Amino acid sequence: MEISSGLVKATLKGHAPPPDGIATDRRGNYWATAAWDKTARIWDARTYKQLQAFNNEITNFTRLHFSPDGRRLLLATKDSLFIREVISGKIVHTLGGPLKPVEEAFSPDGKRLAVAFADGSVRIYDTGNWSSFIQVKKTSPTTGILQFNHNGSLLMTGDSGRGPVELWQANDGSFRLQIGKEDEKRFWQAVFNPHDNRILTSSNEIRDVAMIWDGETGKLLQHLKPVPNRMVLGQEASCVSFSPKGDRCFVATTKGVGKMYQASQGALLFNMAGHTGPLTGIAVNTLCHKILTNGYQVSVL
Repeated sequence: MEISSGLVKATLKGHAPPPDGIATDRRGNYWATAAWDKTARIWDARTYKQLQAFNNEITNFTRLHFSPDGRRLLLATKDSLFIREVISGKIVHTLGGPLKPVEEAFSPDGKRLAVAFADGSVRIYDTGNWSSFIQVKKTSPTTGILQFNHNGSLLMTGDSGRGPVELWQANDGSFRLQIGKEDEKRFWQAVFNPHDNRILTSSNEIRDVAMIWDGETGKLLQHLKPVPNRMVLGQEASCVSFSPKGDRCFVATTKGVGKMYQASQGALLFNMAGHTGPLTGIAVNTLCHKILTNGYQVSVL
């Protein structure tokens, strides 16, 4: 999808069934997709040609993450993590065992990798020495929400759809503050702005599609509504993303429509249509000025 117009430019084909995981590298050179056919694929973001295909005979890949320099791709299954070189496809590290990883996030400089495990623990690994890690001081589950802030000083965690978002000091794993009230089950996803500590969250409440928070104070800054001054029943946000410059918010909804908002004022700029079912992923590529959305098909808009 063209960021300026919202028009569909291409559909990436090759998976069967359609992908349920997508990612783009920070420099905008590649797309990555994963599906229940037990494959993951890397695509050229400019030509839409497939560059790599990885097969897993045991189970499917569930999550994808490019390293900040775009040279490596992390592929996660229900039991293990595989880190591969993008160009050669070579495996450079694996991480698994009895803990079972459920969520991962690179620090902005790529020197650390945060991993949340099924037992509720979170570790921050040194990617130069995988035997060294910091234990985050939490015990509640982390699923769907795990990210470093723009300078790597904070780590955000959350249990998608089941409670508030929590911020932790990345240097020692100590608690910093909480976003949202303990009894409000309103966050499906949360992401940091790439240039400051503003946090964009998707909502499961009909009065808001998404919200922007101050990560320094926990204060609510903006309500992003599906239609200005109106509520649209059943149009909840499924996932959210900031633009690389941090001045735009992208929201994928359960009605199959993507939305772009102005980050500073919360104004709805335009809707992005083209899917026939709910959107489950959104990734923004600044180099090609494209948005990759994921639903029952993958579209470059």
